[in-house]
Amino acid sequence: MELDRTTTKTKARKCDVCARPMLAGQVKRHGVCDPSHPAYLNPLDGNAAGMEASFRSAEARWTKAHQALVDKAVEDVATVKVFFTVDDVYQLLGENFPKSKGMASRLTLAMSAGLISWTGTYTNSQRPGNHGQTLKLWRSHKKGIKK
Repeated sequence: MELDRTTTKTKARKCDVCARPMLAGQVKRHGVCDPSHPAYLNPLDGNAAGMEASFRSAEARWTKAHQALVDKAVEDVATVKVFFTVDDVYQLLGENFPKSKGMASRLTLAMSAGLISWTGTYTNSQRPGNHGQTLKLWRSHKKGIKK
């Protein structure tokens, strides 16, 4: 008797912390999900602090009020600069304004409204702590309208 292998499926193991599929060789949980991972052992360790900041950033959500402030800041930057990056928007918002991946969607909305367009080029971030991250360079279609 032969075994019909076309219907035999094996289910990937899931991490017992985040429930995402495991990679080959991982037993119970992903390394970053494991609280006994070396990065979590020393709270003063830069890796642990970096991982914690990354998780907080990924979980950050803007309220409607935050979104309105970002939209206003994008418009204000676009009225005084021909070319700008996210750094210029965050500079106007202030250093304590929460960082979020939502900035990309707010810029996309501004682009859809005809306020700005992407130049097709990139530049490196000048914001302290942003490690020279690659940023899109935006062009304003509103520069000079109001002072």
